[in-house]
Amino acid sequence: MVKKKVGIAGYGIIGRRRRQNIDKNPYLQTVAVCDQNFENDTVLEDGLK
Repeated sequence: MVKKKVGIAGYGIIGRRRRQNIDKNPYLQTVAVCDQNFENDTVLEDGLK
């Protein structure tokens, strides 16, 4: 099965909820997350920058 790659713009309350729902879906994969409040080298818990 080929997963659709998804990027999330904005990682506030709604962005985090979107990430949870994407992670539950076997057809989707989060590949990027951006937010204006991230520091330059912030790495999320699973290695995403």
